[in-house]
Parts: sequence; C-alpha cells; structure tokens
Amino acid sequence: MKTTDLSSTWDRDFTATFSFVPNVFVLQHEDASIMMFDHMVEVNELKKEMEEYKLLLDKDLEFIKQLIVGCPDGENVSQSLPHTTSGRGEDKYFLYEIVANKTSGIDVDKWDYLARDCHHLGIPMTFDYRRLLMFTRVCEVDGLRHICIRDKEAENLYDMFYRRFSLHQRAYQHRVSNIIEYIVFDQILNSSDDNLKGAKEILNKIVRRQIYKCLGKIPSKVVTQLCSCVVTLDYGMKDKDPIDKVYFYSKRNLDEPYRISKEQVSKLLPADFNETFLRVYWKGEPNDESLESAKEIFNQWCARNFPLLQVIDGPVQYPQPQHPQFSHPNIYIL
Repeated sequence: MKTTDLSSTWDRDFTATFSFVPNVFVLQHEDASIMMFDHMVEVNELKKEMEEYKLLLDKDLEFIKQLIVGCPDGENVSQSLPHTTSGRGEDKYFLYEIVANKTSGIDVDKWDYLARDCHHLGIPMTFDYRRLLMFTRVCEVDGLRHICIRDKEAENLYDMFYRRFSLHQRAYQHRVSNIIEYIVFDQILNSSDDNLKGAKEILNKIVRRQIYKCLGKIPSKVVTQLCSCVVTLDYGMKDKDPIDKVYFYSKRNLDEPYRISKEQVSKLLPADFNETFLRVYWKGEPNDESLESAKEIFNQWCARNFPLLQVIDGPVQYPQPQHPQFSHPNIYIL
C-alpha cells in the first residue's frame, strides 16, 4: 500500500519548501507509507495473524517495507543492495521492481492509479497492462535479475507514460486542482495554530469555489519573480525518456536483454519528455475590481514579450511586440 493519493501536494509543495531548511527532516511519502503500515500492524495486532500464515516476521515485514521504498537506481546500486534487498536477497532483485520500480518507473503502483483514475474521470485507458504481463520475463543483466519486456511492447509502454502525462495535464495538475491545493497549502503554512483557526472558512471557500483566480502561465525560464506555482509535466523521469531505462528481449533470443531507442519504436514519438511553466494567481476576492486590472497588466507584459497567446476567455489580439526576438508561437495562457 502506498500513499500516492495523499502525496502529490506534500511532495510538490511542502517537501520543496522545507528541503532547503537546515536541520529539518523532510518526510517523504514512502516514509509515511511505512509509518502507516507499522501502525496498521500494531493497532490491528497483525503479527499474530502473520505467524499463523508462517510468515517470518522480522524478514517479511522488512521485505514489505523495502517493496514500498524500492531499490535505488544509479551508480551506487551495488553498495546499497545489501541494505535495500535484505528482505529477499540480491538474487531476487526483480521483486523490488514490482511495486516501486526506481529504475524505469514501470510498476503496479502506477498501473493501479492509471486504471482507477481513467475509470473515474471517463478518460480512455489505452495502455494494456494485461497484455504487458503476457510478454514479461526475468533476465539477468550485469549480475542482477531484472524484469524485462518483449521488444514489440515498447509502444504499449509509451502509451502508459503518455497516459500518466495526460492525467497530470488534465487532472492532477489541472489549473483548478492546483489552485485548491495552493489554498490549503497557503493556509497551513500561514496558520498561527489555534487548531488551524480559519481552516473551516478556507474549506467553505473551496466548497463555494471562491478560489484564487489564475491569471495565466508562462514558460519558467522567462521570468521567475512572477512565480506562484511551478507546474511540471513529464513522463515520470523529468526530461529523460523512461524507455531508455527498460530492458527488452526479442523473440529470437529470450535471454539476452537489450535497450531500445525511441527512434526504433516510431519517428512520431516526442522529442521532449517534459514541460515546465509558471502559473500566476490572484489571491484577493473574486469580485475585486483589481482582478481585471491584474489580468490586463499580466497580459500586456506577455504581449510585449511573447505574442500569439491564448488566454482563459479566448483569443486576444495583441499589438506587435517591440522585441520580435522574443516571439514564440507555442506560448499560451490558461
């Protein structure tokens, strides 16, 4: 069990805010999952139940926690293996790629929330995990046994990562979702305690949709002093292609894993695997006359630097910019 549903705002806002504060322990959502698991075992007295099923408590409980955290990927994997795989051993390394795959991001945790959220949002689920399981096997790579995928399923994997990207774009980091998260985050950070006095008023504002108004968004490298909320959409590995981390096998040779480049899959796959932009929010009352003035000022600034923009209320004609070298046809405002 992972706290993915609760962790996005925490990781994106709270963790980022406090990560630079010295002597402050920043709780990762995997740590919170382990704490919840320990709590469930203790409160429900599950150790007795586990013993009845012949589980080795120390070893198996450690194994479950290691599955939640996953094995690190990178140059220091070999040094960390004795600690991170003590629940089952290095010879069962592939087991640690099932729940939280830190190497490629292909794991059942992702499959679970993709299927769940596509179902409830009415978004078609093009990725077929059942088919992928039919073409999955374990192969040895550099002394470790990895989960490998049949080469012809590379396009299916791209569908999976694109669906993740699409859900972030259309739901998880949707403009209104981000605004509501920002309201809650802003309230908690600025609370003078008293049991979070005023939290009820904030929640009522959310229910009545009296939320901050989004003035627009701009590419993050343009100007940083306007940043209120940084939104990054990617395929799960920032600017990297996650398929570069996947081992494939071929029909002709089942036991010799290899890597596949995106050019071998299709010429129509994206050249870039992430995009980052800034959202600027209005925190005053929604009926404040200054809101329209703020929008106009923001739009004028964008018009001077980035023409051909699309705004919330539809296309707006801007005058010819004074600095044509800043022209960019792909910048738009939400």
